Amino acid sequence: SADAFTLGPSSDTEIILRVELAAAKAETAGAKAYGKALEQQMAQMSQAFADKLNELQEQIASYQLEVAEKSLMIENLEYEVSEEQKAQDVLMSRLHQTTDRLQQTRALMDETDSMLKQEFSEIRQLRDTFQQRNAGGMESHSNRTRDIHKTLEREGNRRDSLKARLQAMRAANSTY
Repeated sequence: SADAFTLGPSSDTEIILRVELAAAKAETAGAKAYGKALEQQMAQMSQAFADKLNELQEQIASYQLEVAEKSLMIENLEYEVSEEQKAQDVLMSRLHQTTDRLQQTRALMDETDSMLKQEFSEIRQLRDTFQQRNAGGMESHSNRTRDIHKTLEREGNRRDSLKARLQAMRAANSTY
C-alpha cells in the first residue's frame, strides 16, 4: 500500500490528462491575461478616440464662429459700400444738375451779352444820327421827334427783355 501513499501518476493516461489539464489551465490563464490586455488597450483607444473627437468638435465650433463673424463683417462692408454708392450717386446727380444750371446761365449770359452789344451798336448809330441831324438842321423837327420816340420804344422793349433775362439768371443762380 505503498501505492496509496504516492502522489505520482497511476497510469500513462492519467499523466497525459494531467499534462493536458495543466496546458489548458495555462492556456486559459494566458487567454485571460491577453483578454485583459486587449480590454485595457481598447479602453485606452476608446478614450483617445473620444478625446480626439472632442478636440475636433471644438475646432469645428471655433471655425463656425469664425465663419459667422467673417460673414457679418462681409455683410457690414457690403452695406457700407452700398451706402457709399448711394451717396456718390446723389453727388453725381447734384453735379449734373449744377452743370445744367451753369450751362443755362452761360447761355443766358451769352444771349444777354449779344443783346447788349446790339444795344450799344444801336445807341452809337442813334448818337451818330442825332449828330448828323443837328449839324444839318434840314430835316423837320417832327420827323426827329417821331424817330426818337420809335427808337426809345425799341430800347424800352429791349431793356424789359434784358431785365427778364437777368431775373431768370438770378433765379437760376439762387437755386444753388
